Amino acid sequence: MELKNIFSESVINTAGGDIELLNAKNKIELSTAGGDLLLQKITGSLKAQTMGGDITLTDVQGESVQISTMGGDIDVEDCRSALQISTHGGDIEADRLLAEANMRTMGGEIQVTNLQAAATAVSMGGDISIEMTLADFSKPHALHAETTGGDIKVILPALLPARILAEVRLSRRSGSRNDIYSDFPLTKSSQDETGRKILRSTGEINGGGDVIELKADGGDITIQKAR
Repeated sequence: MELKNIFSESVINTAGGDIELLNAKNKIELSTAGGDLLLQKITGSLKAQTMGGDITLTDVQGESVQISTMGGDIDVEDCRSALQISTHGGDIEADRLLAEANMRTMGGEIQVTNLQAAATAVSMGGDISIEMTLADFSKPHALHAETTGGDIKVILPALLPARILAEVRLSRRSGSRNDIYSDFPLTKSSQDETGRKILRSTGEINGGGDVIELKADGGDITIQKAR
């Protein structure tokens, strides 16, 4: 199903095919039971879901965006709306997020480049990679990234004012192989909790500011300065 130039409030459903939506304004809700969603040039609020396909979202601005898929990947580019995205079995890739984003996957990886806002990224089984490029540090830039079974890598602006809280829970199988690596000066500590070793690195950088909270269960955490 191909739809173009939708300027009124709309609800769109299909039992099993793809939906392509180009140039929509106003409140849009759409769903498909088993197809892909291709969404471009959306202004307004958007709620979209598919039971088994991929979602591609490009050039979005407006109030809010909620997209979800039960079994596919999600690809987002150039989003200026508050964003909530979730997938039960796929990867999430995002580039140029200019408003707060909440990203969750039950079994895939999360990769974000050119993040210029606050964000939450949670994976139950994959790696998380986030590059923050924010230049106006007066804007909200809190970051929460958490994974079970994967690694976390974040690249932060060298002058970003923030408070960093990084935590690695060592798996019983990995022993002491996992660690926290940081280009920024942080204070490291470790302790045992319920039979597992917990590593923590904390500290304020550039005078302190919004919280950068990173948690990995059974993986490494790497914090790099942007070059």
